[in-house]
Amino acid sequence: MKDKKPEPRTKMVSATFTTEEFEAIQRAALQTDRRPAGLVRYATLLYLKELGLLQEEGITDEES
Repeated sequence: MKDKKPEPRTKMVSATFTTEEFEAIQRAALQTDRRPAGLVRYATLLYLKELGLLQEEGITDEES
């Protein structure tokens, strides 16, 4: 496997969720053994790739 240096992150996005949404994210994070922020990041990248807004290259989650 090729060592690939991740691109530096330059911006942050702050999302606000309802209590019900946040609890669902927490449950999913526990079920998948990820941190809530890592799960949201993974799901967002997966969705953007599904829409064709990002290239398909394999999704990595460095926060889990």
